[in-house]
Amino acid sequence: KPSAEIKAGQELTLDFQAFDAKINKPATDLQNYLGELAHFVLISEDLKDFVHAHPMSKGENKESDKMDEHNSDGHKHSTTEGETAKPSASEVSAHTSFPRSGLYKIWAQFQRGGKVITVPFVVNIKEADKNMSENKTMDPGDAIKVTVSGKGYEPASINVKKGQPVKLAFTRTDANNCGGEVVFAKQNITRKLPVGETVTVEFTPTEAGEIGFACGMNMMRGKVVVSEN
Repeated sequence: KPSAEIKAGQELTLDFQAFDAKINKPATDLQNYLGELAHFVLISEDLKDFVHAHPMSKGENKESDKMDEHNSDGHKHSTTEGETAKPSASEVSAHTSFPRSGLYKIWAQFQRGGKVITVPFVVNIKEADKNMSENKTMDPGDAIKVTVSGKGYEPASINVKKGQPVKLAFTRTDANNCGGEVVFAKQNITRKLPVGETVTVEFTPTEAGEIGFACGMNMMRGKVVVSEN
């Protein structure tokens, strides 16, 4: 049962704890399954909305979340499938949102001892707040437009010149993705991306090279390629 009311379109983190009822203790032996400690699927009652969320382990070493330690599919593969190099986190969190109000079923999937365990939950999502449902897209003007969807960032690679101001306009088209925020680590810039709104990011690159950006879960990634004048 949710600890608080959940509303449609609300960016939130779902926290789950794997608990072993036989020993009355948290389960710390979760194994990687398809590259992650857990998987979550959210489906609306009318089957029109489908969301697949990946977890962020609580207490996970932040160094392991760096972009260069992920494969192109966005999953981490530093640990052999079905194995854990050390005791795993018993709590996992998934960043997501529910597109519409109504009943949703959540399936949480874990693996222990080589066996995949699927646990279902049912949640009732309330109507969105009026100010959330009335978000309007602003005109980004001369900004480079970037669409955020289940396909990732489009375009995912942007070419600019060193020393020239860069203005990017991010528009998240739906909630069926983990793009609730965009992070430019080198610039120390983080912006929330509400569904249906256009949010701008501005900076001036001072050296040639690549500037990476990603969603808050580091699953969706893009880059700004800076060339010499």
